[in-house]
Amino acid sequence: MPKKSNSHFPTRASLIEATFKAITGCGGSATNDEIQEHVIEILELPDHIINMMHADNTQTRLHYELRWARTYLKKYGAIDNSVRGVWSIASGFENKTEVDGNLVCQKVRGMDTLASSENTDVHKSEAESSASSARRAENETDDEPWRAELSKVLHEMDPYAFERLAMRLLRECGFSKVSVTKKSGDNGIDGFGKVSLNGIVTINVAFQCKRYAGLVSNSAVRDFRGSLPAGIEKGIFITTGAFSNAAVQEAMDFGKTPTIDLIDGENLINLLLEHDLGVSKEVRMVYGVNKSFFEEI
Repeated sequence: MPKKSNSHFPTRASLIEATFKAITGCGGSATNDEIQEHVIEILELPDHIINMMHADNTQTRLHYELRWARTYLKKYGAIDNSVRGVWSIASGFENKTEVDGNLVCQKVRGMDTLASSENTDVHKSEAESSASSARRAENETDDEPWRAELSKVLHEMDPYAFERLAMRLLRECGFSKVSVTKKSGDNGIDGFGKVSLNGIVTINVAFQCKRYAGLVSNSAVRDFRGSLPAGIEKGIFITTGAFSNAAVQEAMDFGKTPTIDLIDGENLINLLLEHDLGVSKEVRMVYGVNKSFFEEI
């Protein structure tokens, strides 16, 4: 069977329009996962588009492009996001049911051109505000070199070292009694742990971590669930790659137990950044002239 052409991938303008419709369709607010689920329905995207990998092999192309769509909409002023990553319709757009994706692209690209070309204090202030807004949009806008470098490091890690990294990360996330299994005979389970909810309810978890450079299939998620012993109430599948749409649906199937949570390559990198694991942060000093000082002296 001939390979499907990438030319059928939706345009950025169409993804912007579908993203806005997805958020309005969810009652005016939605998470990233909810947005993607509704965009897939709105655009009737086939599996070969949904599962198409981005060049960095840590996420799908759709996931990557939807980040840009959200960023464009935020810079346009149509949506905003909370610190917990919930997107909502911005003031002034509550009564709108759709936006013109091409107009959004035109306006935002014009803002970026202004930000890079204007040198007066007034315009510079506006441009810096626009650029700052984009950077705050959940790191939505960039292909930071450190992410690609970290992805490469994770892919090249010894598999047992990668298991130890997962163990450390889960501890940093609040899990307790975390341990890795022996190096053989673990039946696909790489470790166990416990997580407490509000100090009242404790859940027994098992995790699997695999260094994949592409898509994790639904069969891998299904096999992991099947390997979980009695007493395990939650499974966590961690990968450096991405999960196919079928794998996500398999994990979300509430008719099957235990339930499985998925951490793909991009989310793994975000968690490492959040918990300062293997990522150094550089603070740069920015100097400005205090004109009022000279006027009042």
